[in-house]
Amino acid sequence: ITIQRTEQNNPLGLEVQLHIMEAVCPSLSEP
Repeated sequence: ITIQRTEQNNPLGLEVQLHIMEAVCPSLSEP
């Protein structure tokens, strides 16, 4: 829910979320 709210308030929130996901799960970056 927090992620969706951030996305609506700030488009950059999505980019930040993507960086966090890459940091938490580097396997997502590599196919």
